[in-house]
Amino acid sequence: MKPQLSYTTWFSQRTGSTLLCKALESIDKAGKPREWFNTPLNIIYEDFIQNYEDTIHTILNYLELDSRSVTITRPALTKVTDGISEEWAQRFREERQDGWTNRDW
Repeated sequence: MKPQLSYTTWFSQRTGSTLLCKALESIDKAGKPREWFNTPLNIIYEDFIQNYEDTIHTILNYLELDSRSVTITRPALTKVTDGISEEWAQRFREERQDGWTNRDW
């Protein structure tokens, strides 16, 4: 079946493209995002994560699909950081700013 409207998502690696595609597929209103890509709509990852529902509604509205009757459920996310990863992040910050007069972290 040929789509009436099409859209494009642009992501760099590891920024949530799979999450967005699964979200769009799960509401069964925007087709299967991996099948049809043509017209760009810019979504900022940080905005998407902080305003998950609003972002999905924005996409549906952009596609001229009725978003009022859609129930959007947040995905189950698993925290992947722990004490060790925080230690590594802090070490990176310290090494990155070695010799700096004004440190941010």
